Amino acid sequence: MKTVNEVINEVLESVGPHIELYDVNVEIKHCPEAIDDGYVAVSGDFCEDSDEINVYLITSGNHEVEFDGNPHAISVVRHEIIKTIKHEDVHRTQAAEGEDTTLDVGLSRAEYLMAPTEFEAYTLIDIPMDLEFYGSSHELDEYLELGAVTRQQFGV
Repeated sequence: MKTVNEVINEVLESVGPHIELYDVNVEIKHCPEAIDDGYVAVSGDFCEDSDEINVYLITSGNHEVEFDGNPHAISVVRHEIIKTIKHEDVHRTQAAEGEDTTLDVGLSRAEYLMAPTEFEAYTLIDIPMDLEFYGSSHELDEYLELGAVTRQQFGV
């Protein structure tokens, strides 16, 4: 079995072309209170001030432990990185078109999802990519619950 460090290196190598194409900064963050040993979470943001996409690989900080995922888990991490890059690139485009992509930190999950910039990114990128990769989408379920979209819009 591979260590977390080996998985991170393998995944970063495989997504290298995306990182170069979209000019992405990648940072490994340690968050032992939120991530168990052996797991990798993916997060990202777009900074309007610097026009930079940042991708964060979040781990417990113990990179020498075995990666605690099924064989499909490495492709899941890869998928999540590419999805995050493309989601944040939507925000880069929005900012270039003069839209303000910054959001209040105190928004509820529903308010966050319904912000026009997030709605566009989730419906253009996250939902279709997750439907294709996983066969389902958590965000689609959330938007359905909010009455903001229909299954037919996504061919489901």
